[in-house]
Amino acid sequence: MVSTLHTDHLGSVSSTIGWDGAEDTETAYRPFGEIEEVVLDLTAFEETKGFIGERFDKKAALQYLNARYYDPKLYMLTCHCYRVLVKNYPNEKNFFAIKL
Repeated sequence: MVSTLHTDHLGSVSSTIGWDGAEDTETAYRPFGEIEEVVLDLTAFEETKGFIGERFDKKAALQYLNARYYDPKLYMLTCHCYRVLVKNYPNEKNFFAIKL
């Protein structure tokens, strides 16, 4: 299936247009990249590019920025093992994290 990505000034995907010319999805982003997506066509291909044109890893719920992972809900750059560390040490606040 072919679709066209439309981006904003940051390179974030703001909408996708399907092969039939109809808009499949509309995506809005909160200030630090949290996604607010509206799916208009349920048969549309799921696009992984998102905020600032980078891939979103749904399994990890993190944005992949080629060298680090970014959590748009926490507004933090994190290591890939952050969620495991939080699970094992719930009272610790700073695991390999850089606060933005």
